[in-house]
Amino acid sequence: MGFRILFVALLFGTLACNQSAGSEKKVIRVMSFNIRYDNPNDGDNIWKNRREGVAKMLDFHRVDLVGMQEVLKNQLDDIKRMAPEFAAVGVGRADGKEKGEYSPILYRKDRFEIIDWGTFWLSKTPEDTASVGWDAALERIVTWAQMTDIANGTSFFFFNTHFDHRGVEARRHSAALIMDKIREMAGSEAVILSGDFNFDASSAPYSLLTRADKPLFDTRVVVGDAAYGPFGTYTGFQPDENILKNIDFIFVNERWHVWRQGIIAENWNGIVPSDHRPVVADLELK
Repeated sequence: MGFRILFVALLFGTLACNQSAGSEKKVIRVMSFNIRYDNPNDGDNIWKNRREGVAKMLDFHRVDLVGMQEVLKNQLDDIKRMAPEFAAVGVGRADGKEKGEYSPILYRKDRFEIIDWGTFWLSKTPEDTASVGWDAALERIVTWAQMTDIANGTSFFFFNTHFDHRGVEARRHSAALIMDKIREMAGSEAVILSGDFNFDASSAPYSLLTRADKPLFDTRVVVGDAAYGPFGTYTGFQPDENILKNIDFIFVNERWHVWRQGIIAENWNGIVPSDHRPVVADLELK
């Protein structure tokens, strides 16, 4: 049993040859992954057929931090049981507790300690639980964590989100709100932002993130032609199609060096782990 893996192991299994041995423990492997909610109508792609692949993907690729989307409580419980090296922070968006989809942050317990964490809603009243913003179809949240890297004592902020799939205005206002929150909460600290944004690089919300006074940087753009894997992230469970829809991103501020970035296309005995491909980036504080 196993993933169909060709050159992914070579590319993501070890660190870049121009990194020193001392640098290796400073590098953080970050993943953004929409795992597709547990939908009983998904046929062969139901969660019970995919969960082992999701858990083993985290282990095989030696991921340190994961921002996940579309995670229901039972799915989060499954992942923590099958990948016990990870802990998680986050709440359900429908009640601020366990109801509805989470956008959790998973982290290796032996690598990171949480200083503080919380959730805000993407709406005009972000502190109001289950508030729906602008023209959005559903409640949308941001999970954030301030954490310390035990390996070297450095700290940073990690934000993870899932923008609305219908609301054009909601996506634009959500991007502006996140930038305001990052400035307010993180100040000059190092920042990572991951998520399924339901927009592409030509959109206004993307520009709000990447062309602000203190912009965030798309890790794929930073590495340029060195980016690994296919371009598209949303497959709709059609992994062999030439997918050009790239809506999942990892952004960072100027405090990070981006060693590498890629989109991972794999399957688990013919079953893809999700209808989205995960995005991975190797980051190091400057």
